[in-house]
Amino acid sequence: MRFVSRTFWGCFLFLLTSGTAWADLPCTTHEFGDSIYLPTPLLDEISGLARSWTNDGIYWAHTDSGGEPELYAINERGEHKATVKLNGVTNIDWEDIAVGPCSPDQLKTACIFIGDMGDNTFKRTDKKILVFKDAPLSTDASESLSLDLTYTISITYPESTSTEAKFVNPDCESLMVDPRDGAIYVVSKQSTGGEQTLYNVVPSGDGETRTATLTPLASYTFTSELGLFKPLFNAVTAADFAPNGKYFVVRTYAKIYEYDITTATMAEAFAAPTSSFSTAELQGEAIAYSKDGLTLLSAAEKYENVAPNPLLHLNTCVPNPDYTPENNDDPGNNNDPGNNNDPGNNNDPGNNNDPGNNNDPGNNDDPGNNNDPGNNNDPGNNNDPGNNNDPGNNNDPGNNNDPGNNNDPGNNNDPGNNNDPGNNNGSESSAHPNETITPDEQTYDPKHGQSSCHSALYHPASMSWLALILAFVGGFFVRRNRSAYKNK
Repeated sequence: MRFVSRTFWGCFLFLLTSGTAWADLPCTTHEFGDSIYLPTPLLDEISGLARSWTNDGIYWAHTDSGGEPELYAINERGEHKATVKLNGVTNIDWEDIAVGPCSPDQLKTACIFIGDMGDNTFKRTDKKILVFKDAPLSTDASESLSLDLTYTISITYPESTSTEAKFVNPDCESLMVDPRDGAIYVVSKQSTGGEQTLYNVVPSGDGETRTATLTPLASYTFTSELGLFKPLFNAVTAADFAPNGKYFVVRTYAKIYEYDITTATMAEAFAAPTSSFSTAELQGEAIAYSKDGLTLLSAAEKYENVAPNPLLHLNTCVPNPDYTPENNDDPGNNNDPGNNNDPGNNNDPGNNNDPGNNNDPGNNDDPGNNNDPGNNNDPGNNNDPGNNNDPGNNNDPGNNNDPGNNNDPGNNNDPGNNNDPGNNNGSESSAHPNETITPDEQTYDPKHGQSSCHSALYHPASMSWLALILAFVGGFFVRRNRSAYKNK
């Protein structure tokens, strides 16, 4: 009974503390998405993925060692939209890509960072990060697209107390850039298991060729079910920052880990992942956040005869009921010129958060405008704020029956409601703004705050309390049976 009691209280304390671990993240975890085929053979060896700041709805992808020195623009449906040739460089072993501020003193200018750092034999002495401007794509499909190199960062690793090559000159295949301050980070890849290290890359100089000796910040040993049988599955292959820079993700072949840095340093966070989930990607080598920071896009190489195509997965957010961001309208990324979630973004002509944005020449927000023959939104009495039966009543902030009511900040039924901080289906969803997600493609149910294929009983918070209740009842019956046994 003493064992049962200790077990019960151990479970009780774990359940209480585990519920707060992700309090500062918008998602408790992510649900692994359905497979989307990427073009083959173009992306058979996909190794990196990053969201463009300049081209809305576009993600930059590349292949690894021996591939063409090119970037491939794809959307969230895995469709190939353009190919961009990168001038003056060779793809020795490109392993990851990131988009962020060009440098700490150019926070408003977006650049593409490519990690030419792959080194499975730990012998390369020419590891570097290639930097290009995140330029807008041409609308002319016949035009040849290319980018010139902006600058290069040649990287070296600090002296190690170990004599093993994997620690002296490690293989790093992940790269991320903090959107808030332009800080660059990489993570080592240990194919045989063991600790993997987070490094900070601080370039010196401001010319076309810069140098950086990496600074180790923290180490962590990744584990997974598959890793028990093959340590390679625990090797780190990619990383990315959320658009607001307040959390980041690191992936291995088998699992995806998310980290909260709202109150922790990078070193503290890396040593204690906030949440994780398993994938079914046998050769998963890429990861990227969507524009709203809620969906994680993961990609895997073509894998022998098991996966005939390279694959893309849209891993959807399981909402965190305890998440209370300071500013729900602004994910915090003020340096992303394409970030339309920022209500202060004066460069967005479609800024729906601006109450003075009179893009409608008939000014339908004026309840007294009875003389406007172009007032098409008034099928009935728009001056009656209590008219709940008028589906076009845009002046009634309490009109929950109006799916187009943009003035109601709590209207969760309005898929275009940009003022609703909890509306994950708004215009800033992870879909390309010019494309429409069909009902069978949409796996997240905003009405119930959970995946449409799961009941509320299976929400992580519900499961925690269910487990707690079962543990309590189990302890009660064990105690009761023990008393009955004594009385015999």
